[in-house]
Amino acid sequence: MSPPPICSAVIAFVVLLSWAPCAHGQRITGELSGTVADIQGGVVPGADVALANEASRATRRTETNAGGFFAFAAIPAGTYTLTVTMPGFRTHEITAIELQGGDSRTVRTIHLELAVVAESVSVSADVALTPLNSGEKAATLSGDEIRTMPVVGTSAAEVLRVLPGMTPLTRGNNTNRPSFTGEVYGINGNGEYQGGWYNNQSAVGNFTPNGARMETLDLTIDGASGNDPGCNCATSVNPNTEFVQELKVLQSNFGAEHAKGPVALSFVSKQGGRDFHGSVFAQLRDFHLNSNEWYANKLGTERVMDRYVYPGFTLSGPLLVPGTGFNRNRDRVFFFLGFEYFQQRLDAGWVRSWVPTDAMRSGDFSQAADLGLTGRFVNTVPNYFPGGVIPQEAWDPGGKALLDLFPMPNADPAQSGGYNYVRNYLLDQNGWQALGRVDVSLSEATKLYARYNAQRERQPFSVSLWGRWGDNQVPYPSPVHGDNRSDSVTVGLTHVFNPSLTSETLFAFTYIDFRNVLDDRDAASRPTVGYPYEGVFGESGGLVPSVHAGFFGNDGPVYAMFGGFDPVLFATKCSRASRRT
Repeated sequence: MSPPPICSAVIAFVVLLSWAPCAHGQRITGELSGTVADIQGGVVPGADVALANEASRATRRTETNAGGFFAFAAIPAGTYTLTVTMPGFRTHEITAIELQGGDSRTVRTIHLELAVVAESVSVSADVALTPLNSGEKAATLSGDEIRTMPVVGTSAAEVLRVLPGMTPLTRGNNTNRPSFTGEVYGINGNGEYQGGWYNNQSAVGNFTPNGARMETLDLTIDGASGNDPGCNCATSVNPNTEFVQELKVLQSNFGAEHAKGPVALSFVSKQGGRDFHGSVFAQLRDFHLNSNEWYANKLGTERVMDRYVYPGFTLSGPLLVPGTGFNRNRDRVFFFLGFEYFQQRLDAGWVRSWVPTDAMRSGDFSQAADLGLTGRFVNTVPNYFPGGVIPQEAWDPGGKALLDLFPMPNADPAQSGGYNYVRNYLLDQNGWQALGRVDVSLSEATKLYARYNAQRERQPFSVSLWGRWGDNQVPYPSPVHGDNRSDSVTVGLTHVFNPSLTSETLFAFTYIDFRNVLDDRDAASRPTVGYPYEGVFGESGGLVPSVHAGFFGNDGPVYAMFGGFDPVLFATKCSRASRRT
């Protein structure tokens, strides 16, 4: 029988999408095979074999061949019931068969017993099935296992910390703690959390897998890239633990369909079933529950008032249209929907630096050696100027304008450890993410699913874009904010032509866009601040240059900013993949 017109249209559409030149996607479906024989060991050809998803009851069927062998390919991850029927034999049923993405497993030989009357035999697959065709070293965590693990935040990627072979990195300004702690999430992993520099808001890029480079950790979600396509150093999607059906970690010896590595993480999103399910969740971390930091105690200041709230919900079930008979049997179309809001008031960490005093801004550096400052480029009286006073006729107008852009002193060096500028920044980095998935049983032979994940955030940078280089870096004249977005799509189609021929097509696309804008462009404008010079090539964008008064050491104050604001600094990246088997 030929497939219905809508089925044919869907097949043609997905195949056309997959013709675009792109990388091969990872296999996120499984395979199950076995042999049917009678009680004497003789093979049973022509037996009807049905595989039903226990949540949706979506069913696939095949027949044993002349050798009694059967196989199902391209099976979505889930829990299944296998039923074997043959006239004259008892019906044999195996329940609770768990298949993960990428699995190739067998139930070995199923022995059918002769039946005098209609009888059936039912067993439960309490133990793992035998793996086939792979010597991969891998570990699979179910959604329940992930949700019961102690994580700081709500991202399922946090479980990397407990997996063998994963070593956390300790980069940035606080070398006595991991770069990524799970306390803050961002599409752009490079933020200002806890002193910042480089990636501190993403699990990817902060672990070395099995001693390899940090960039060698690959993450996919339903076959779509979950990494930042531009650097492989951050997560474009932060999968919530409530949205994940399973996580498979492949550490070695895996198949060629996994194009990246050497360690690959494959997330599979939740699916809907015949029954409606839902959940409401929230997580709160508040500074009132924290003790004060030692440095804040040293300065005599209050606790840093950071706060993190992550509310959300999930809803799944059959897709019904009230007032119509659409999907009335709850066996055709199923959905899953998840939403999470990020309310994050970040502790951006301490800025500790040395800034010019009122006297220095007037050319008087005579007291520089007596202020108790620890930076050797700021505690020395200038040579060749009697008494350390620079006469006004020796001032450079550009240098004077840049000097005045440093903030004013606000701390006692005797109490702060040799710094006269100390400040802890609080930043509001709010956002949201949503995941929607639809699974369609077009027929027993044709299955379709589509998954879309969107995440949005406004990421502020109080000191410098994409984090800061050291504690001595003070704010650039204007803060920056990035309106960040990520979109991830996967479409998969499976069609069984006959018991020996199955086609699986997967199309995946990931898009990231970071739109970075200066909050107050005039505050950093050369004409506004009185800086008279253009750039070396005459193209400065009208912004004041970066200043490093420590000669590229940790001995003097810094303010810096990347160029390219015209007026928006874009960082747009995308990744696409397809797989046809």
